[in-house]
Amino acid sequence: MRKITYVFTLMLVFLVGCASEYSGFREIKIPDESIGTVMLPDNWNFITDNGWLYIEDSETGDIIAFQHSRGLHYWIASEEYDEREFNPSYEYEKIGVIDYITGNSNLSNCSLGEYIIDVENIQLYEIYFTSGQDYHYSIFFVFISDEIDLKILEKISKSYDSNIE
Repeated sequence: MRKITYVFTLMLVFLVGCASEYSGFREIKIPDESIGTVMLPDNWNFITDNGWLYIEDSETGDIIAFQHSRGLHYWIASEEYDEREFNPSYEYEKIGVIDYITGNSNLSNCSLGEYIIDVENIQLYEIYFTSGQDYHYSIFFVFISDEIDLKILEKISKSYDSNIE
């Protein structure tokens, strides 16, 4: 009887701990037919403008992140195929990745990238989401808000579910 009580208590602690990890977040479908769902903070929303996605703080109306690119990008042997489109509203030239923050076992990755904006080098957080149906198709967000909490971005990236229902 003691073992059953102990196991039940452990399961309860585990479930309560898991549930609180995303307290203040809600699951939302990313508005792209090839991409799945993520957990976003309650006050963040996806909005669409001219076919491009943005993440907006619904309390302030500020844009937190913009969709940098979308489309197919892959390699076959040593030949690169790049059919991506880039958001015309933001001319941010990506130089490269400085640091990978989360892995991509769930087809999402959060990283710190380096960009050139008006001839100035700047470091910005970024998250990409890859389709679970076509691994060559991804959408990519760059976070431009100065008040981004890295722990929030890690949660968003780790919560990504590429399954489309």
